[in-house]
Amino acid sequence: MLEITLKNYLEKVLSVPCKLEVPQDLPEKLIRIERLSAQYPCPGMSTVRIAVQSYAQTLYGAALLNEIIKAAMEDFDTLADISAAKLLNDHPFPDTGTKRYRWQAVYDITYYPKTKGAEND
Repeated sequence: MLEITLKNYLEKVLSVPCKLEVPQDLPEKLIRIERLSAQYPCPGMSTVRIAVQSYAQTLYGAALLNEIIKAAMEDFDTLADISAAKLLNDHPFPDTGTKRYRWQAVYDITYYPKTKGAEND
């Protein structure tokens, strides 16, 4: 599943907790990954739209973490099976549920799943 690959990559490169769900007890900094949509342009290839959300104690902290994530994402396509990681947009995206500052960067990531049927995960 692409989200797990991205989670592991960002945690390794940035040393910031990265989750697929927002935990009840938020740490000072957190990266959350959310799949927004997926396309399957040809057999064996998938393009997934992913939101990478940056949480922090301040708006500046969330914006700074967002910039650090964007810099790290420039090398994501060097991983095996990842063909491209294109930034579509980024913007402030306050979390009204947790009342925490958050920024969001949205990417289209094209990759070649290792196992048959994995593109539907």
